[in-house]
Amino acid sequence: KRADNALIAAIGLFIASQIPLLLKYHSLLWDEAVYLGIGKAIYSAGQLGLWEPIRPLGLPVLTGVFWKLGLNQILFSEILALAFAIGTVIMVYLTGKSAFDRQTATIAALALAFTPIFFEQSSRILTEIPSTLLALLAVYFFIKNRYALSGLFAGFAFMFKFPLGLVFFGIFIFLIFNNFIFNDFKASKPAKAELVKLAAAFAIPVLPFIILNYFLYSPQVSGLLEAAFTRCRQDPWVPEN
Repeated sequence: KRADNALIAAIGLFIASQIPLLLKYHSLLWDEAVYLGIGKAIYSAGQLGLWEPIRPLGLPVLTGVFWKLGLNQILFSEILALAFAIGTVIMVYLTGKSAFDRQTATIAALALAFTPIFFEQSSRILTEIPSTLLALLAVYFFIKNRYALSGLFAGFAFMFKFPLGLVFFGIFIFLIFNNFIFNDFKASKPAKAELVKLAAAFAIPVLPFIILNYFLYSPQVSGLLEAAFTRCRQDPWVPEN
């Protein structure tokens, strides 16, 4: 209980410390402006905002909602970023408690919350913290043997930051070794079902993205794989000359 109370108090202090930073005038970083601009482009079909094909779409899909609703896109996106940061601290605690013990989990969560770089970036409209939260959720549900939820959140983590697709592949490879290779390739039906659930859930957010890429970029590139995964640098809203 002491550990839980310490965590609650720390989160309260963390939020209270972040509020003045939200209300104080500050300029946006270039990457923040890009994610906001892509959000506008998504919800205006390219009539407003900007487009950078190398960016993942998870965060702009959320920030664009605020613009579409006529809200202050910057303020509400920063509040959303802060919510992701708080969620990350909580997930560090829950994952640590599942893997180790309550005291270790509390120390890890407090260390994260007040690490200078994490604290300073908590209200920034960037993908690092949101994707970390989603990756932690994937790991947490994997520890809990909830493979469908693990794959789903691994897919969302990929959609926020492409390199975090490695979380899915790490879990998938672990299950292959644990269920197949270490058992002389005689995996049980439940073990096979675990892999299917993980992969199918991962595909839920990722497959629409691949299909969208194909339709946006296939006229400008040479093949299916290039259109689906590499993409070109031309704005898909602008017709090719």
